[in-house]
Amino acid sequence: PTPPREKEAREEKKKKKSSRYSFMGVSIGSFSKSKKGGKSDTDRLRERELKAERRKSVASFSSPSVSTAASASLSEGGPEPAHHLRFHRHGLRSAHPEGMPERTFGRKRSLEFLKSVLRPANMASLRTLLLENSSIAKAVISSASGEFLDQIPAALSVLYLLNDNPFLISYAVATEITSTDHVNLLFRTDTSCVRVISKYMKMLGWEFLRSTVSEILRMVFRSGEVEIDPMKMAAIEELHTNRINLVRLCSDILHLLENTITTIPFKMRELFLLLYSTVERKFEGHGCIAVGSCFLLRFVLPALVTPEKYSISRKVSPKERRRLILVSKVLQSIANETDFSEEKDPIMKVVQRYVVETVPQMRSLCSRLIELDLTSEVGPVSFEKSDEENALTDLYYFVLMQKQLIVDHLALVLQSPADVDKNKNALEQAMDHVS
Repeated sequence: PTPPREKEAREEKKKKKSSRYSFMGVSIGSFSKSKKGGKSDTDRLRERELKAERRKSVASFSSPSVSTAASASLSEGGPEPAHHLRFHRHGLRSAHPEGMPERTFGRKRSLEFLKSVLRPANMASLRTLLLENSSIAKAVISSASGEFLDQIPAALSVLYLLNDNPFLISYAVATEITSTDHVNLLFRTDTSCVRVISKYMKMLGWEFLRSTVSEILRMVFRSGEVEIDPMKMAAIEELHTNRINLVRLCSDILHLLENTITTIPFKMRELFLLLYSTVERKFEGHGCIAVGSCFLLRFVLPALVTPEKYSISRKVSPKERRRLILVSKVLQSIANETDFSEEKDPIMKVVQRYVVETVPQMRSLCSRLIELDLTSEVGPVSFEKSDEENALTDLYYFVLMQKQLIVDHLALVLQSPADVDKNKNALEQAMDHVS
C-alpha cells in the first residue's frame, strides 16, 4: 500500500498541474496531443460545443411548429421543402425556412421529417413506380447494401405483399438460383435477394414460427445432456448417453415439424413450390434439398438459435445456446444431405449415421411443404395501413440517398441507353418534389 504522505503529495501535485491548465473551470490543456484520445483539450471542447449546437438544431427542426408549417405549405400549394432539403451520405441537410444556417440530420430524424411532409400523392407516385416498373424495382433491390441491406428488402417485401404482387419474390428466387453454382451453396450468401426471401417467410409464417419454435425450445431445455464434445464433458463415458439424447431430441423436433405442417400459410407453400420448380430446372433432383435448406437455414433455425432476437424467448444461457447450436447442426446436415467434415466438425461424426438414416424423413417433410391442397389453419397475413406508409418512407429515403447508385444498376439491368434514360427520367419525376 502507498504511504499516506506519499499519496497526499501525489494528489497535491495533480491539483497544481490541473490548475495550471484551466481557466474559469474550463480546461485549456497543454495544446499537445493527449496520449489517450489523440486530441488536445481545446479540440475536445470544440467538439462538445458542436454536438450541443447540433442537438439544438435537430430539436428545432423536428419540432411540431416546423413540421406543421412545412405540412401546411404543402397542403396550401405553397413552396415545397425542396427549396430547403439536400441529401448527403449521412442524412438530410437543410436550411431553416427563416434563413438560419444549414443543419445536418441523421437517418432517424430524416425519416421522421420525410414522413411528416410527404403527401399521399407523393407516396402513390413511388408506390406505382415500384409496382409497375420492374426494371426500377430490380435496380432498387440490387442497390441495397450496407446499412440498407436489411431495411430495403423488408420495405419492399411489405409493399409487394400488401399489393399481392408476386414479382419481387419471383425475381429474388430466380436471381439467387441463377447466381449459385452448387445446390448446397443456395441461401448461404447474405445478399439482398436472400434477405427478401427471408423477410417473406418471416412475414407470412410468423404465427407458425412463434408457436413452433416456442415448443421446440421447451423440448430442448427439458431434455437430457446432449454435449458430444469430449473436451467439454466431465467424463468420456458420457458420450454414448449424450449422443442418444441428441438423436432422440432431433427426432422429436422433426416429428413436431411434421405435425404442424398444416399451420403454414398457403402463400408460404406457394413460395416453396416456386423454389422447388426453379431449382429442379437448374439442379435436377435437388428440389427437396433446396426447399429443406431454405425452410430450416433461413426460417426456423435462426429463430431457434437466437430466440431472444425474435422476442420468442428470454435471453438463453451459454449452456442452453450450446444445445441449440448442436441441434441446429444436426437438422441442417439432414436437410442438406451432407456429411460432417473431419476437418471442420470432427465431433459431429458420432451422429453421422443418424443423419443418413433420417434423410428420407426430411424429404417427406419437404414434399409436404409444397403441397398446395393442404388445408391451412392460419389465415392470410394482415398488415396495418401504417406498415405501407413506413415502408414507402424508408424507400423514399433510400432512393433520395442512393439515386445515382440506382441509375448505375439500371444500366446493368437494361441493355439500351435509351431505356436507361427513360427509366431514369421516370425515377426523377417521381422524386422531384424533394430532390
